[in-house]
Amino acid sequence: MAAFLPLAVNAGAYVLGALVLLGLPLAVRRPRRPEGGTGERSGKGAVRSVLDDIGEGLAFVFRGSSLGPILAFNVVMNMAFVGQSAVMVLLVRDHFGVPAALYGVFLGASAVGALLGATTVSRIVGRLGRFRTEMALFTLASVSCVAFGLAPNAYAAAVAWTVIGFAMTSSNIVMISAIQLIVPGAQMGRVMSCVQVSGAGFSPIGALLGGALGRVELSYVPVAAGVVVFAGLLLSASALRRVTAQADEHETAAVAEASGAEASGAEASGKAADLGEHEQEAGQEKK
Repeated sequence: MAAFLPLAVNAGAYVLGALVLLGLPLAVRRPRRPEGGTGERSGKGAVRSVLDDIGEGLAFVFRGSSLGPILAFNVVMNMAFVGQSAVMVLLVRDHFGVPAALYGVFLGASAVGALLGATTVSRIVGRLGRFRTEMALFTLASVSCVAFGLAPNAYAAAVAWTVIGFAMTSSNIVMISAIQLIVPGAQMGRVMSCVQVSGAGFSPIGALLGGALGRVELSYVPVAAGVVVFAGLLLSASALRRVTAQADEHETAAVAEASGAEASGAEASGKAADLGEHEQEAGQEKK
C-alpha cells in the first residue's frame, strides 16, 4: 500500500488537471466573434472546447504543414526511451552492478550531458545547420543507446548515458525552436500541445514493451530503443529536411525584416537630426 500511494496521488493529479482543463471552456463559454464583426457578443457563436482546439491543432500538423511525420517520429522516439526507462533500475543495479547508493549519481550523468548540450547546441547549429545537426544528434542518440546496452561495465555505460543526455537535449532544443519558427502564433499552443500529448500519450505502450523485452534480456531494451530511433529517423528524414529548411527561411526573413526596420529607424533619426540642425541654423540667422 505504501508503494502504491505515491503512484496513485501522481495519477490523481493528472486526472484532476485534465478535468480542470476540460471544464474551462464550459465555465467561460465565450462565443466566436464573426469575421468583420464589431466585437460585440451576439450570443449565437460556437462555444470553443478543448476538443475543438485539439482537432484544429491536429489538422494543422497533418494537413497544413510538414509536421505530421515529425510528430510520428516523436511518438516512436518517446516510446523507445520510455521503454528503456522502464527497466533502468534493473539495468543499472543488476546488469551493471552499480550500488544502490550510487544509482542517483549514475542517473546524474545524463544531466551533465544535457547541460553540455544546452550550452553548445547553438554553436553546433551555426557550423552544421539545423538539418545536419538534427541528423547527427539523433544518430548519436541511437548509437549511444546501443552502446549503453552493450557496455562491458558501469563506467562505459555511464559515458553512453551522458552522451544520450547530450544528444537528446540538444536535438530537442533545435526541433522545438524550428517548430516555433514555422508555426503561426495563433496555432502555437495547439500544435505544441499535440506534440507533447502525443509523445506522452503513447509512453505507457513503450513502458509495457520495454518491460516485456526486459524479461527476456535487460540489455536488449536499450539496443532495441537505439535501433527503433534510428529507423524512425531514416523514415522521417525528408520531412525533417523540409521542416528545418522552412525554419531557416523564416529565420532569414525575420533577420532581414529586423535589419530593415533598424536601418529605417537609423535613417529617420538621421533625418530628424539634420532637420534639427537646419532649424537651429535658421534661428541663428534670424537673430
